[in-house]
This record gives sequence, structure tokens and C-alpha cells, in this order.
Amino acid sequence: MSVIHHQKAVLEWISECADLAEGFDAIADRLEHVTDECAHLHIRASVGLTDPLSWCASQVAGRRWYFRSCGGVGAGSEYEVAGIGIACFGDSLRDEAVADLLSLSTRSATCTGPVGFAWSMFDLGTTAVGEWSDFGARRVVIPRIDIRREGGRCSVGLTVCGDVKGALRALAAVRATTTIATAERFALAGDDNPAVWADSMERVLGLIETGVAQKIVLARTRCYEQPTPVDPFSVLVRLRTEEPTAYLSVVEPRAGTAFVMATPERLVRRRGRIIESHAVAGTCGRGPTPEADEQLAARLLRSEKNRREHEITVRHIDDALRPLSTELSWQSQPRVVRLTHVQHLVTEVRGALFEGVDDEAIIEALHPTPAVCGVPASKAMEAIRLCESTPRGLYAGVVGVACGAASDFAVGIRSALIRDSRVMAFAGAGIVEGSDADAEWLETARKLETFDALLRPSSSAQ
Repeated sequence: MSVIHHQKAVLEWISECADLAEGFDAIADRLEHVTDECAHLHIRASVGLTDPLSWCASQVAGRRWYFRSCGGVGAGSEYEVAGIGIACFGDSLRDEAVADLLSLSTRSATCTGPVGFAWSMFDLGTTAVGEWSDFGARRVVIPRIDIRREGGRCSVGLTVCGDVKGALRALAAVRATTTIATAERFALAGDDNPAVWADSMERVLGLIETGVAQKIVLARTRCYEQPTPVDPFSVLVRLRTEEPTAYLSVVEPRAGTAFVMATPERLVRRRGRIIESHAVAGTCGRGPTPEADEQLAARLLRSEKNRREHEITVRHIDDALRPLSTELSWQSQPRVVRLTHVQHLVTEVRGALFEGVDDEAIIEALHPTPAVCGVPASKAMEAIRLCESTPRGLYAGVVGVACGAASDFAVGIRSALIRDSRVMAFAGAGIVEGSDADAEWLETARKLETFDALLRPSSSAQ
């Protein structure tokens, strides 16, 4: 066993265990010898290869957290973490108790100690109310128990924050099983009105024409339902099938309420002081054949409207990161990335952070991006509040994981709010000079096709 002391917290590593059950037993045995009820402690054990998503889905509903990064639209190794319960939480990564625990991972390029699941709403100028009230406007949760997989390595961890007896009870109640319930076939329960969309488009184009804004992103919703309460993990499995290269996440603050996403868009990834961000803006559909895909991609690259929309996002990232970093670089031309239902223009931006710049500063500088809000952000946000009747909540917000050594944050698009037996999915389109209401409506419909998979029988039922 290795032990690391850092400020007020302690990190302990247990030698490799054969499987989850053995890992939980080893952690429980170590915890039996801890007598300090004020201890801030993280005990971690290496275990055999397992599936964090299935494990998390097998736990009792409520306070389950899951995040997978597989590079988004760019290259990068897959990283997956699932957690249950709450050992510690705060409204910011800078909160003292949260920061002290997360600092245990500063000695390597990966999260070897506690990891925080962090999220923030799209519009921090409003409070989290109604269906979004369980999430809070901003939140960081360090789970009590988590399972992590990076490449071919897996580990299980327990975080204790002043409650040793409670941690022992949580370990005794945890399930070592790894199964996912099969989702029923959903029915379409509601869709936005294209006439209302056209009216909003007319209003937004008027603001752009008069110079109030260069770009405004409008969003709409589509609802699905099934007869019984929805398991967010069964929905996520469908999304993983539809978008195998996407960031995946579940945020479940209580049973019956969850946010799920399968987004292609990385906000920022940090490894030590090295950061990478993606400008994802400009969209077209997929073709029925590889040849048609190539033709559509070529048209996307030639599209003045889409290139202008994309350039706005690249400039925003450059302006946001330049005061925070050095060695900032990006590709001279965007590339086209193909997802299951759409193709996007993407530019990758990389740099090295100045000393003292933390994750909160990066997020505050980058979000909301022009890809999900508009330019200037303040005027675009005013228009969104005026034109959209459904609060976005975490749609187009920030969702990710962080520790002292590394972090990974995605933009919450291709996402949905789950409430009991209903799934409300969101999709948006960037409106600039020359945008057409019918074309932008069709773009949102293509993006919602990811969730239309819920209307089909699951593969296990076929």
C-alpha cells in the first residue's frame, strides 16, 4: 500500500485486486482501521477490467454520476468514470473542501485521487428553477464511491469526508453487479411548432440585420415518453450506440430526474498545463452513400454561411484563451467530422496555461461559446431569453470531470432532461445573416435524430 499526505487530505493506494468485489472488500478492511471521524481520505484499489457504465446503472437510482471522454470529435484516449453518492460538494472547483480533495491528484497527468463531477447551466444569469431546480445553477460533486477506466486499466475508490461510519455503510450497500435495464420503446410526446420557430427566426434576423448581434443560436425541444419511469442509463446506452465517438454523461441528482448527453463538442481538456479546445460550428447532413457524404462535406467547406459561423467560434476561443495561455495554435483550415446523423466543421485549438490559471478561469472565459449562444454573448443571451419559452438548463451548459492533475469539460448539446417517464431533448441552430428558417429547422431535426433512436425497439428486443 502506498500513502500520500497532501495538506488536510490523505490518499492511499491498495495493491491490485482481482475484481470489484475484492476491491470493495480491501477498501472496507482498510477503512475499519480509520478512527478519525474528521478524516479527509481517499482509498483507491486497482481492479480487473470492468465496465463503469454498467456498474453505475446497477446501483440504486439517485445520486449517480457518469462521464466518458473518448476524444470528442478529435483524437484522444478514452477516459471513463462513474460515481455514486456524495462525499463532498460545492458550487465551485475553488471551494476549499472540494479543492483540498482534488489536489491529491496533482502528482501525475491523470486523476489518481478523488475526481469531481462538475456542471453549470447555460444561462448563469437566471436561477435553476422548475424542472431544473434539483441540479443547481453550478455544482461540483465528489462521489463517495467511484469506478474509473483509462485504456485497459480500472480502479475503484472511496472518498471519506468526515464520516467514516457512513462510508462503511455505503460500501456495505454497494452492488458489485454490472447490468443495465433494457429501455422500453418510447412514443413521441411532443414537438415544437415550426411556425413559432419561423417567427423567432424573423425576430432574430431582425436583430442581426440592425447590428445588435452577429450570431444568435436558437434551440427547440422534442419530447418522448414511455409508460414507466425512465432509467437514464438505458437512454445513455441508446445514445452510445447512435453516437459511439461522443462524450457521454449522466447527472442524476435524485431518482426520477437526470440530465443525459452524447455531445461531440469538447469545451476544454487539460492535462497538467496543456489544454485543448474544439471549435464546432457549421453543420450539414449525412448522405446515403460515402460518395454523397463527400459531396455534402465539400459543400459544407465551401459554404460562406457555415464558414462565417465557424470563424466566429474560432475567434472567440482565440480571444478567450490568449490571455490565459501561451503557445496557442490551431489549424489553418477546419476539417469535417462525420457523426451518425450530421457532419460538422471542426478546428482544434491547443496551448499551454500560464501558472495560476485554474479550470474555473478557463470555463468562465470560454463559456458560453458562439456555437451555443452567439456574438456578442450578452445580446445573444437576451434574445434567447426573449424567444425561447423552455429554459435550457444544462442544455448547452458545461458538464465534465476535474482533479488537480487533469480535467475534461464538454458542451452539453445532443442532450436531454429526464423527468420520471418523459425525455425532453434539445437541439439548436446558429442564426447568422443569410440563414433560412426552413433550413435551420431541418438542421435541428437532423440533430434530434440521435434521440429518435428511442422510438425504435432496442437491439436486445429485436
